[in-house]
Amino acid sequence: MHRANNKRLIKRALSIKVPYIEVDVDRDKSSKLILNHGPDYKFPQNIPNKIRAFLINVIVNRDPIFNALTLQEFMKLYSSEIGIWLDIKTKISEELIKTLSKYKTAKPLIISTGYYDEIRRYKQSLSNAIIFLGNVDYHPPTPISLVNMIRDSEADGISINHNYITRELVDYLHMNNYYVAAWTVNDSRRAIELIKLNVDIIITDIPEIILRIIHGVN
Repeated sequence: MHRANNKRLIKRALSIKVPYIEVDVDRDKSSKLILNHGPDYKFPQNIPNKIRAFLINVIVNRDPIFNALTLQEFMKLYSSEIGIWLDIKTKISEELIKTLSKYKTAKPLIISTGYYDEIRRYKQSLSNAIIFLGNVDYHPPTPISLVNMIRDSEADGISINHNYITRELVDYLHMNNYYVAAWTVNDSRRAIELIKLNVDIIITDIPEIILRIIHGVN
């Protein structure tokens, strides 16, 4: 489940037994690590600022209205119950590694980050975690260029906008032993296409529907 940044969404994910929940991790004003996506400046700009910020946080980014969960609270409550994917929104490798070292997880921890230079730190310190080069939101010139970038970062795979995924891309990444995660897939027909392309992970806001499709296709 995508952006499960509050207890209501986490409870929903647990009830339908999704294999993993994805949460966003950022730093608040007091430097605590919290579950929070933060602003999305693609949202319509003609809405007054306070209203826009509220809509972005609650509807689009699915952030809690009040009292965001700290990462420590989240890990203490849920790390033993469900697979966890942490999408990292800022440079926090030192604090994150220190926090995560206190907890055992039900499944291998997944971390994605667009901060290329932090991936090696995660790989060196979190030996059992799967690390994705994240937030890839463009069409790569060639699959080779993407593989070279993943290899240089020492990531285990790539988390990429589903619109840029092709059979050639998936096949080439798999040939080089890298995972492919597709985000954010909220269309049933596209989900079926991606399953047939052998994408490894589908990130979605509608897990109930996508899980039925996966079970039906397989």
